[in-house]
Amino acid sequence: MDHQPQLAIMVARQDGSLTLAGDLIASDAEKLERWFRESATQDTPCRLELGELDITDGVAATYMINIVRLIMNRCEKVTLSGSPQLLAHNLYRAGLLFEGCTIALEGMREDEPYG
Repeated sequence: MDHQPQLAIMVARQDGSLTLAGDLIASDAEKLERWFRESATQDTPCRLELGELDITDGVAATYMINIVRLIMNRCEKVTLSGSPQLLAHNLYRAGLLFEGCTIALEGMREDEPYG
């Protein structure tokens, strides 16, 4: 992951972990997915720090699910720390969270719905 895309969110990489913070919109999520797809397999972070990330819509959530799937194909275990409830719920609905799966959720947030 040499070249970081220009995004409206904060992206920081450290020790095999990638921190995402801010409001993720569909266009940025698309760029982020492309960035993951174009990166070398050995550069894929197996841990995402998401405690400060808000997913603004269903399209952005779909891109995040695609990113998690891509990481699952490259890493033995994927850790999502501070995952927004929307992402965890959609991972469950997509059949990606089951006993013995390679995704570990740490400190999933219980976000308030927009209203």
